[in-house]
Amino acid sequence: MRLPDISGRFRVWRQDAAQPDSRMLWILALPHFQRYATENYPMICLSHPEKSAVSICAGCGAGICMECRQKSRRGKNVCSAHCVDLVNEYDDTMRSTLSKWTLSSKITAWFCWLFGGVCLLLAIVAIAVKNYSLAFFLGPCGLIIFVSGFWYNKLARQGP
Repeated sequence: MRLPDISGRFRVWRQDAAQPDSRMLWILALPHFQRYATENYPMICLSHPEKSAVSICAGCGAGICMECRQKSRRGKNVCSAHCVDLVNEYDDTMRSTLSKWTLSSKITAWFCWLFGGVCLLLAIVAIAVKNYSLAFFLGPCGLIIFVSGFWYNKLARQGP
């Protein structure tokens, strides 16, 4: 059985994980062709063409059989030591980014509470000196900023 020729469709070059010096052509086709290929042609292992693939490598996207399957530090399926390093580095980078984002959300929450409180205080002062237009502006702005601090605090608590 042979796949239909789709040479005029989208093509992407990807590096073969088993042989880092070689390159192979992976074809990205339209969704209906992908469904046709999946139903009629089972995915095979990159290293063992006689075996069916049971998983897809998280690093390079290659099909892998049970014999080739390795696990990354966080339990993702990978095909080689190179992909293990690649996936672990990606996971570490994402973890670092999420922790920085959490810290940034905490700082933003405290800034919103401080700035919103100052605006509310200035609105009260504006009412005391009978400047109602300034109080009408500062009061709602301060309230919105102060409440958004709770939203940022909630985001910070959902961190990694």
